[in-house]
Amino acid sequence: MIRTLTFWLLAITPCAVFAQNAGDYRSSGAGTVQVNLNTAANWQVYNAITHQWDPATLAPNTSVAGFAVTSKITISADDIWINNSNVVMPYSLIGINFTFEGTLGIFSGNIDFSNSSLDRQTFRQTGTVNYGSAFAGSTFQSLYLTATSGTFTPTFAGNLSVESDLVLTNTRLQAPNAGQQISVARNIDLNNNSFIEVTGNNGLLSITGTFNNAGSNGYIQLGRSAHVQKDATRNTNVLFPIGTSAGYLPITVGLGNNNKTLSVGVFTQPTSNGSASGTPFPNLSYMVNAMWNLNVSGTTNNANGSSILLEWPASLEGGGFKTLANNKLGISLNTAPGTSTTWSTANANQSNNSANSANRNGISFASGTTTAFGVTMRLIAMPVKTRDLTAKWLGENAQLAWTGVATTNQGYFEVERATAIEGPYTKAGTLSVSQVGEARYIFSDKTSTATTWYYRIRTVDENGKVDYTSAVRLTALQNQFRMESVYPQPAGDQCQVQWFSPIAGTVNMQLVNASGVTIKKATLNATKGTQRKQLDLTNCAKGIYYLTLTQENQTAQSMLIKL
Repeated sequence: MIRTLTFWLLAITPCAVFAQNAGDYRSSGAGTVQVNLNTAANWQVYNAITHQWDPATLAPNTSVAGFAVTSKITISADDIWINNSNVVMPYSLIGINFTFEGTLGIFSGNIDFSNSSLDRQTFRQTGTVNYGSAFAGSTFQSLYLTATSGTFTPTFAGNLSVESDLVLTNTRLQAPNAGQQISVARNIDLNNNSFIEVTGNNGLLSITGTFNNAGSNGYIQLGRSAHVQKDATRNTNVLFPIGTSAGYLPITVGLGNNNKTLSVGVFTQPTSNGSASGTPFPNLSYMVNAMWNLNVSGTTNNANGSSILLEWPASLEGGGFKTLANNKLGISLNTAPGTSTTWSTANANQSNNSANSANRNGISFASGTTTAFGVTMRLIAMPVKTRDLTAKWLGENAQLAWTGVATTNQGYFEVERATAIEGPYTKAGTLSVSQVGEARYIFSDKTSTATTWYYRIRTVDENGKVDYTSAVRLTALQNQFRMESVYPQPAGDQCQVQWFSPIAGTVNMQLVNASGVTIKKATLNATKGTQRKQLDLTNCAKGIYYLTLTQENQTAQSMLIKL
């Protein structure tokens, strides 16, 4: 028993000591050399009997009886890889591990590494390396991009084809050109903060397998019109770990009852028609600053019972959106992006503003269709035909102002208000379109200053189509320095000014005519609470005036008309 044990220990000792195998290739260690996979020059071959590296007499791509004569090929860091013809690497029973650590020289022709499913090609570098179009027509089997230190940032200018897995470690793979494609037949692993950047117009990353180890610290970073494509099986959830340079914006498609090919994209600065080239939304206060799109192709039958889960970083939330309760946000859909500005009312089956996610079920996807998605306040439709909506107190009135855009004079704007952001909203008044094109609109709403109001504009165009703005908040004036009334209006030689001071102290009063000339100035002493002051207008000409009161850093203003 002891002899048998000793025999086996002796038998495995050489394998443990000598990591090389007979027939392994490496570039010559004698200074910097140029090597080519289809010539023997400057290559060394490992001799398993002498455990020495001998000068090669055959090229690394040589096969004997159809089989590769090597299992490992290494181009060292000091050496240069050149190519001047098409090279097909032979089949191997155990796979060929090709490692490239050097630099790229003059390169033409294509390399085909796909003959053996066990083959692996590893690029080991650090820093930024531009490979240009050298590998545009080449085929890799399993491609490993690994940083030797820091971060490896390889740029490929042409298409990249991988027959099995694409594995990144501390790597940012860049595909910056228009129409550029990366095709991966199995899985993509994003290890240790690795990214794939497909940023060129209409760039495409296609994958058959799954994404592994993706998240906010490593994902597929897309340009505005780039996409990720994957075949999906019915009744499965497919995670696309995509985002932009602004953050991680994954989309999970729960596919319904039919197999489909899914192509997804995402961009920031959402547009009114849902396309990457559309007109940006003017107001993102109650939205997430991102827009997703999904193209569906494949079988003719619809994928009924599908769902969408969208996620986003807090940094892309609008100011008003941040304050929404978990159940107050939803997903709005545009089923004809690029040609339509019609969006569905935002809704969600589950939404969580704390977790930055929203889910919408019951969607039917038809082949040959594209759908755009945005996240906004529930029960609000996107986009808006008005912008710059503001609300402020002017005396006892709420003053709304916005910029409207109209194509004819037949449309109108309705001002709606509510005491809660989710409604219900009631009509406060209507303004007709004042001119074709862009115009500024102002609406005064006499309402309770003791209530916090939410205002929105309901726009109705000449065809009866309705759109809504996001809501703006007007905080109640309780305990705020404010103008309460100036009466009578219009005034004669006398009028009374009433205001509220939250503290006792000095109040500065200024009366300015329509030309901006100061007519009266006074310093008043106020106690805390409602104040009244008789204003003498005897020496004032008839016309429009603006009365301003200031206490510390707070200002209140009202318009005054003298007859």
